[in-house]
Amino acid sequence: MLTGQVEEMYGGHTIVKAFNGEEEAIKEFEKANDTLYHSAWKSQFLSGLIHPVMNFVGNVGYVAVAILRRLSCY
Repeated sequence: MLTGQVEEMYGGHTIVKAFNGEEEAIKEFEKANDTLYHSAWKSQFLSGLIHPVMNFVGNVGYVAVAILRRLSCY
């Protein structure tokens, strides 16, 4: 989306400039850029949490198996 908008503004620069559309094009770009920034930040944050959470779940499973095995020996 953002790449297409940049390409469109670059290709039609003379038309945008001729019709005084620079400010509107900049506002559109900043809006799309902010949306992309926030979604990328959330994505990076969540993907950074996956490994520690899965490690914790694995450890809890290990402890559960150890406890169940110990209880079955009695």
